[in-house]
Amino acid sequence: MPIFEDTPTKYKNWAEQYYELALPETEILAIFEHQPLSNELIQAINPDNSLEELEEDITQIGYPSRYK
Repeated sequence: MPIFEDTPTKYKNWAEQYYELALPETEILAIFEHQPLSNELIQAINPDNSLEELEEDITQIGYPSRYK
């Protein structure tokens, strides 16, 4: 997906326009750096999600997380 192949700032700008919401730059950078996901990181981006709710998706794509 080309939107993920660019810079965190370009993705943030695209996502803010697409989803019509403000996103925290620090957390977007953490995702681009493949820092392990935590509840705090996930909920800073989307307060309606949690590490537990996303466990299957996270495992499926092989993203590092602090689950369990």
